[in-house]
Amino acid sequence: MKIASGRANIYGCNATLDVSYIPAIHSLVFETEGSGYMTTGTQTGYSAKVLTLPSNYLPANERCVCLYANLQLKFGVALRVQTNGDVMFDVSSSEPMRGFGWPSAMGFIPL
Repeated sequence: MKIASGRANIYGCNATLDVSYIPAIHSLVFETEGSGYMTTGTQTGYSAKVLTLPSNYLPANERCVCLYANLQLKFGVALRVQTNGDVMFDVSSSEPMRGFGWPSAMGFIPL
């Protein structure tokens, strides 16, 4: 059952997020897609709020899930859910990037 949707602009890339709840395992499932390419300039990390979960789907503790990692490029994308319901995209890299697309990925966290 879909409970929330949001979007954020990450370094020029339009990233979308859909959140569903699976009652059988009391977990949230996250699905993300993006269009465009990220160009970080001189920055190597960024965090953006994508959406706020409805109050009856808040985790007891802050949760993080890795959505994408490329060890060769030393680049990663994570999704972080805070106890207040804010859902954040976190991007980190060891050096500035140019022309890297947003990953299409899924992840889940238990509540």
